[in-house]
Formats: sequence, structure tokens, C-alpha cells
Amino acid sequence: MSDIDQLSDEELYGMVVNAINLLKSEKKSNLIAELAVAILNGRLDTDELLFDLMEEAVRFCLLNCATEMRYSRQSKIFWKQAGKKFGSACNRYFSGWKLSGTVLMGSTQDKYLDPSQADMIFAVPDEKVLKAFDPYDGDWPCKID
Repeated sequence: MSDIDQLSDEELYGMVVNAINLLKSEKKSNLIAELAVAILNGRLDTDELLFDLMEEAVRFCLLNCATEMRYSRQSKIFWKQAGKKFGSACNRYFSGWKLSGTVLMGSTQDKYLDPSQADMIFAVPDEKVLKAFDPYDGDWPCKID
């Protein structure tokens, strides 16, 4: 399912119906309909940060290996600023446990980290990724008030 554009309209429709049925069983069936209404009414712009964060969380879940994850520039700016404003604990909290401990517990093979085993809240870039990311050519404030 790496290329959704390859799916026919019927296959895509079938996937949406199956997703709605799964959500019905979990008493969350309005989620997809409400998301569609919010987008169609212009209340959720697909260029907004919220949409990017949601898209990245979904994309992370669909990867074959967690190390394949790549983050948008907007997302990296947001998480870097959140870390500056609220400290690194903010990003650690919102990333959840992800795949912490899988290597130590021996439940991974050859550096393969299975995203389906991740316990996450948002797809937050690793601290090393954010530290190396500099969209403003070094013109970052030391502290954001």
C-alpha cells in the first residue's frame, strides 16, 4: 500500500467503507465523516500544521521500517520551536514511547524497527534530527519567551 494513487476508485471506496465499519465497532464512526466535512467546509485547510502532523502520524504507521520516516519542513520547524519554548520534555512527551526498548528487549532484527509496534502520540522527529535541522541559517533565538 505504498502508492495509494495506484488504487482504483472502487478499491479506495472499499478501504474507506472498511475503515468506517472498524471505527463503528469502536464507537468512533463519525471521525471520517467529520474529517471530510471539516475539509470540504474549509474549516480544516490541508496546508495547516494540524493536517501535516496527522498526515505524518498516519505515514509513520504505514512504513515498513521506522527508520524510513522523513518529516516535512513545517513539522520540523514546529517541533524544534516547541522544544525551544517548552524544553525537550515536551517533544519526548508528545512522541510517546515509540519503539523504546525494542532493541534492548531483543524484539528487533538487523535494525528493523516495526512501526506497527510503536506506542506513539505524534510522529515527532528524533532529537538528533531536530538538532541538525536549521531552516534559518543559524538565526535561532537562544530562548523563546
